[in-house]
Amino acid sequence: VVVFFVMAAARRDIELELWDGKRPTALPQEDVVLANPRSPPLPGMVPLVVTLDPKESVTLEKPQPYFLSVPRVSYLSAVSADLVEHFAPSAPMGYGQVWFDCGGEPLDWQLPMGVAYDLYQPTALPWQLTVHFQSFPEKILLKGDAEQHFYHQLKQSLFLEHGSSSVAMAITKEEQTSLWAALQRHESLEFSRINRRLKSESP
Repeated sequence: VVVFFVMAAARRDIELELWDGKRPTALPQEDVVLANPRSPPLPGMVPLVVTLDPKESVTLEKPQPYFLSVPRVSYLSAVSADLVEHFAPSAPMGYGQVWFDCGGEPLDWQLPMGVAYDLYQPTALPWQLTVHFQSFPEKILLKGDAEQHFYHQLKQSLFLEHGSSSVAMAITKEEQTSLWAALQRHESLEFSRINRRLKSESP
């Protein structure tokens, strides 16, 4: 996973320039349906269509799918709150950590969106995922906090890049918070500002 994070970070500066500075938005269904399924994804973005597991729906009417586009450098957890809000009226109560699957295979929430897309290589766009509110696959996926996982991976990647833990240990709490917030809010300038300092810092 650390290697994947470093690989994603190597392309981060280029991909961040392609952001529009906005949160991922739900795309009109007609726009997605008319899109060429063989076309490559938008630069730096992964188009998704998320549906609720039919077995978990508690309403007679099937909930509408949620269309969105997520930056490759971000995580599914960055949009989980929006998905929970969208599917909550049809989802069971008392749920724990939400999780996703691709074709029945649990999707590792620890991977950046771009890395997950490259690994699974969906044959059609938008990439179809299913969200679950129950039966977390603990034997396959680890439970955890995405934000803390991000910090842990960041520090490990800095150690691999600089050959020392001094740069990672010098990250302030404010910088950690700003980096994670930039991923969630898609603030490319703020992320690039801190990321450039970390990459140029001498151990």
